[in-house]
Amino acid sequence: MSSDVLQKARDFESQYGPHIPDSERPVFHATPTIGWMNDPNGFSFYKGECHLFYQYHPYSNEWGPMHWGHLKTRDFLR
Repeated sequence: MSSDVLQKARDFESQYGPHIPDSERPVFHATPTIGWMNDPNGFSFYKGECHLFYQYHPYSNEWGPMHWGHLKTRDFLR
C-alpha cells in the first residue's frame, strides 16, 4: 500500500515539477520539487552528507494528507 502511495507522489512530481520555473524557486532555501513543505524536523549528518526530513504534501501548495520529504547535500551550495 505505502509503495503505491509513494509511486503516485513520485509520478506527480515528475509530471508537474519541471513546469515550475527556476525563477520561482529560492536560491538558498530547501524546497521540494513541487507542493507544500512544512515542519522541517532537524538535520542529520550521515556518511558525509547532511539530511533534512520534512512534512510534505505534493499535490497542493496548501496543507493536506502528509507525506515525508527528504533532502540531502554535501555542501549546502550545490
